[in-house]
Amino acid sequence: MAKKRENGEGTITKLENGSYMGRIFLGYKADGKPNRKSVYGKTKAEVVQKIQQLSLNRVNGVKESSSMALGRWMVFWLENFKKLKLKPKTYEVYDTQARHHIIPSLGEIPLKDLNSLQIQKYINDKSKPLSPATIRKQYNILNSALEKALANDMITKNPCKNVELPILEQKEIKALTLEEENKFIEESRDDRLHTLFVLAFDSGLRLGELLALTWGDVDFEKAEVTVNKNLIHVKDYEGKSNSKNVLKVQDNPKTKSSIRKVPLPQRSLKLLKELKSKTNTIMVFATKTGNYLNPRNAERSFVRIATKIGFDDCNFHSLRHTYATRLFEVGIPVNVVSKLLGHAKTSITTDIYISVMPSLKNDAVKVLDLLHSGKLGNKPIINQLQTN
Repeated sequence: MAKKRENGEGTITKLENGSYMGRIFLGYKADGKPNRKSVYGKTKAEVVQKIQQLSLNRVNGVKESSSMALGRWMVFWLENFKKLKLKPKTYEVYDTQARHHIIPSLGEIPLKDLNSLQIQKYINDKSKPLSPATIRKQYNILNSALEKALANDMITKNPCKNVELPILEQKEIKALTLEEENKFIEESRDDRLHTLFVLAFDSGLRLGELLALTWGDVDFEKAEVTVNKNLIHVKDYEGKSNSKNVLKVQDNPKTKSSIRKVPLPQRSLKLLKELKSKTNTIMVFATKTGNYLNPRNAERSFVRIATKIGFDDCNFHSLRHTYATRLFEVGIPVNVVSKLLGHAKTSITTDIYISVMPSLKNDAVKVLDLLHSGKLGNKPIINQLQTN
């Protein structure tokens, strides 16, 4: 028999299994319907405490967490908050990480029940097969989704805040030595993408930036190329193609600093002039049918040649690393290299390339030796290092 509680505390009923159920009226919903909540407990005192907490939360304006499952929320968040905001390739990363990792593991948990211990266990379990960088990427995606849930009063706090992440280790990059660079160029001489490879060595452009180039971006008189777009191979979310993935040209590059002018040496200019005389396409690098070249095909061509000459531990991006390394080897300041690479901050350049400059570390010690011995003259330091 339900017993009426005083002061609007609701009703408490003893159930057949010996436990208790409480019901409380919390005002009206946005649609005008009564907002009633039910709570359960093994004892009457436990139910009374839960009812009092709900009543107190209402008085203090504390929102109640949503019972929507995390998986449902993440799908809604991706499609309604991120799809139009993110660039296609970035959205694909968010979508893939959420649907293939986060949702299968945590998706069935209601938002109101998700806690930092569950997220910590997920991070720990995923740290075994995945890299720290990938784990942090997934954490950032989950944290962003929960921050939006918090902003929409779906949760009272973000459980990601107390999670410990794996230490992010700087990945060792691969740059070719000058001898290896020349060997690769010679080996690729008969390949139809030979000019693409040489231009990558000579400009440091990303593969997508190279494949998006049009002849209007190449200034032969000023001996420079303008970088203002990027070709991406991305999942076809709009369903406009018969294939799963499509090629898209992004006119808004990775960052504002990605838009830049890069000077070109004579060997690249010569090859580009020869290529232009043989083609009638708008794109600098195109397929035999005049379409954009798929980045994956260019990557395969590079790997095929690299493997043939024994360079098994590098990829197309290694050409960009090689370009930066050559500049550092001849004493170009890091801020200049950073601008040529299109990095948003000089610190990004420093963090990436300090590991590929062991010889420059030795050169720094040589400079100190010259300074201490009084042999450091007025000539540029790089010249003195080359003669000592």
